[in-house]
Amino acid sequence: MSTIGKRNIDTLSNIFLALFFLVYFAIPKSTSFIVPGDFRLIPEYLTPWYIQRYALLLLVFAYFSYYLLIKQIKVNKTAIQTIFWFGVFVCFQMLYEDFVSFYAYLAAASAYILLLNLNNKVIGESTLRLLFLFCFLYVLQFCFYRIGVRITSSFLDPNISGYYLFLCYLIFRTSKKYFLSTTALLAGALTLSRNFYLAVFLYEVVNLEYIENFLKNTLFLNSVLKITILSIITVSAASYYIVNSDNYNITIGSTYERLTNLNDGSNYSRAKANIVMLERLGEGDFIFRGQGTGMDANSEHRPHNAFFRAIYRYGLFIALLSIGFFIYCANLFLNYNYAIVISLFSYYSILNDFVTGNELILFVLVNFVCLSIKNHQTNEKSTLSSNNNPRLSSL
Repeated sequence: MSTIGKRNIDTLSNIFLALFFLVYFAIPKSTSFIVPGDFRLIPEYLTPWYIQRYALLLLVFAYFSYYLLIKQIKVNKTAIQTIFWFGVFVCFQMLYEDFVSFYAYLAAASAYILLLNLNNKVIGESTLRLLFLFCFLYVLQFCFYRIGVRITSSFLDPNISGYYLFLCYLIFRTSKKYFLSTTALLAGALTLSRNFYLAVFLYEVVNLEYIENFLKNTLFLNSVLKITILSIITVSAASYYIVNSDNYNITIGSTYERLTNLNDGSNYSRAKANIVMLERLGEGDFIFRGQGTGMDANSEHRPHNAFFRAIYRYGLFIALLSIGFFIYCANLFLNYNYAIVISLFSYYSILNDFVTGNELILFVLVNFVCLSIKNHQTNEKSTLSSNNNPRLSSL
């Protein structure tokens, strides 16, 4: 993708962006403000969110269809071939009534079309203000929702809630709206989510120029593929260590003590789920088909890693194609949003699948919002040359 220019994105893309943020951040996902502390019961309270996810899927399908079929946006030959073979694998799975893979396929293809359409454009300042409002409305949810004794948002799970809160924090932090970013930071701190603490720490450290240069030039972490492989190796090794350790505490804390006790039942169950999935993959499970949105009798928990979860959900082949699209999209933003991409891996490595489906679209939009903000900031500094404007890699 070439240098971001001064031309604003088109009206339909503005509407698409605003609606996506509206659903993800401003509209509550549950009508139950206080729920029991048993996380296994959370799905019973998230009916509004499940409906919203289907609405988002229809929105993505409409956007994809309009720009590909009506506007006939130009797509290169390699992309067409990749999308075609991806579709072939999806059709094979759908023959066995496994329709969840279509969710990954539509989002991956739409993310590519979205990037083509956003090329050389920025988000207008009026739209940015609207997005800030939606994000701030999400932060306010932490004043009202509780699971057990823990503070959370309408997503109910404090770790899931923390992920979307962290996205808001990144947008506020990038825009240098320190009151909003501090408010998001305080809300995240009160959730007692270790993922949120880790993500903020990584962002602030990697955001230091000499740290970024060290990671890129000395450790050669200059591509998302390398970062992904490193994260998978690290999580796998850590999971094997935790499972084979007999020093873990079986309890799962809900107080501030959980911040200093890393070897607890929560992390043990996550590590065990990862190892079980890898062992079953080695035995031939999940090669062609995954478990979809369900969980079979051989699993006590789903894997707590975005890439393992994708394999568990879609099967190996569909997962690799979906992850490949994520890596492609993330690489486009890596050079300029390096700290953002790196810090998000704190969630991708040890939580859920945030790299496929609608989450991939959200990843692209959040990174583009941050890049547009940086472009506006750069253009305000008249002493900077146009060569210093934010850039994405070539499509």
